[in-house]
Amino acid sequence: MANYKTIILSSKEKRISVAGCNCDIRNDSDDTIYAAACANIVPDADGILSIPIGACAKLLDIHGAVYLLGTG
Repeated sequence: MANYKTIILSSKEKRISVAGCNCDIRNDSDDTIYAAACANIVPDADGILSIPIGACAKLLDIHGAVYLLGTG
């Protein structure tokens, strides 16, 4: 069974609990968002996933939590 969440970001890093160890992310905001399996996101650093406006991405092996940074 799928588990969907809508998350509103406010330029502060946010920890999101997710079921399972993989996560699909869709960026419907007006800006690039950044995602990682670990806290303290630094945009464009190693291990940080950049998701442009209107794009989708998959994070693997996140072990129940994903960290997001951005606005929208």
